[in-house]
Amino acid sequence: MMKQALLYGLTAAVCFGVNAIFYKLATSGKSADPYLGMLLYCFGIFAIGLLAYLFLSTRSSFNWACVGYGLAAGLIWGVGALLVALGFSKGVPASLMVPLYSTNALITVLLGIFCLKEIPDTTGMIKLIIGTVLIVIGGIIVSI
Repeated sequence: MMKQALLYGLTAAVCFGVNAIFYKLATSGKSADPYLGMLLYCFGIFAIGLLAYLFLSTRSSFNWACVGYGLAAGLIWGVGALLVALGFSKGVPASLMVPLYSTNALITVLLGIFCLKEIPDTTGMIKLIIGTVLIVIGGIIVSI
């Protein structure tokens, strides 16, 4: 399980890191339109989601809860992506914006513990607390 977490997590981190640079380029600058950049960004995500669903999904059963949670997650993500695009379009550097919005890990950890009951053992909890504190400190440091 840990090897899979590292593989998927670190590969996703590389993708999101590179993605932020392209998103900054698409939503800022003299000729950029942050709304068009976001729309195309979302289209790219939709295209990957559609391909994954068509070619990787077993499509074994339809689930309304999946639909509701998926749409809610997409809408919430869309608001966040819009705010990032607007920040980029106003000249906020990616080197500042990305560490700030990456403090979302703290929110996810807290919601995972309290809402999803994903409570780690004592050793895991200590690591989790240390890691999330470091994330928050990093976000504060880059924003000062």
